[in-house]
Amino acid sequence: MTALWFLAPAALWVMDFARNRHNTYKIFIDVFWNTLGRHGLYLPHPGQYGDLNYYGPTFSLVIAPFALLPVALGGLLWNLAMAGLLYLATGRLGLAKERRVLLLLVCFVELLNAAWSNQFNPAIAAVLLLTFAAVEDGRDFLAPLWILAGAFVKLYSVVGLAFLLFSRSKKAFLTGCVAWSVVLLVAPMALSSPEHVLQAYRDWFLTLAEKNSHNVALYTSQDISIPGVIRRAVGLPLSASWFLPAGAALALAPFLRVGQYQHHTFRVLTLASLLMFIVLFSSGSESSTYVICAAGAGLWLAQQEEPFGPRNALLLAALLLAGLAPTDLLSVPVRHLVNRHALKAVPYAVVWLLLSWDLVTRDFGRPGEIAA
Repeated sequence: MTALWFLAPAALWVMDFARNRHNTYKIFIDVFWNTLGRHGLYLPHPGQYGDLNYYGPTFSLVIAPFALLPVALGGLLWNLAMAGLLYLATGRLGLAKERRVLLLLVCFVELLNAAWSNQFNPAIAAVLLLTFAAVEDGRDFLAPLWILAGAFVKLYSVVGLAFLLFSRSKKAFLTGCVAWSVVLLVAPMALSSPEHVLQAYRDWFLTLAEKNSHNVALYTSQDISIPGVIRRAVGLPLSASWFLPAGAALALAPFLRVGQYQHHTFRVLTLASLLMFIVLFSSGSESSTYVICAAGAGLWLAQQEEPFGPRNALLLAALLLAGLAPTDLLSVPVRHLVNRHALKAVPYAVVWLLLSWDLVTRDFGRPGEIAA
């Protein structure tokens, strides 16, 4: 599994580069060069690539080591770095070997979807796993660094701040939040200037607001989410206010069960729930984003007493098919149908609802509960 985990993303980069199909990577490295040249980070560059940059100014530091290399080598190492970070993060969870393999299996197809377009999303999943692991290990000052590093690039990971509730030293965790926020805010200024970077942050939030209004329009390539399924079904670009309060309430409800905090499996499953929630209720979710959601679904399956029982085996098959359906590997008509109606979100939504039910009803201290 390990060899395949790294070889497949590498092979995808070789194919992408050979066909000049690495538009996303071109956008990424341009974030570095535009920061260095003090150019606008969120302006169109139609002569160089399609689409726009939607990542925060701190991303200029993340991509810098790769941008300084020849594109062929930098892109290869980028794909390997994303795969490697997620692989290492899964190893920090203390899962038994066979259960970690199950987690990696659930993530594998979605990792390839992310690698196919050189996405940063595996790192978002990884920073949430690493934050959780740091809190579990008592490294409370360090823990926020991971989620904030992710949030300063792509806002998803900010939900990891909820792990403050599991911290054994909340003062250290909060101090870390302040300290790392200052570091990450200021760090890109080393490549540019304070004025340019602060303006870039303002431009970033405006760009994200515009992007959200575009995403909720029907039949975009994004909004592959629970609200997206409903919007497409009813044919109306309904506001997030119709869905987000209910989704957030269900995602946060387990944190009211303070008596369950002492149980490791409960804490692991809250991590799994948040990984799934941020994708299933985001208008920016696209096929390549689901590597984050897959990490949550895989964690839930890995915590089941019988992960390959009939129900769970069926869910596993549905998740793997959901990863393949938006591609041409099944068939072009299937791809069109799944993408048009955002159907990829459906099996993940089923898993998230089952997971949420576990979190609000199970007594994780009863005899027979599986240890993470």
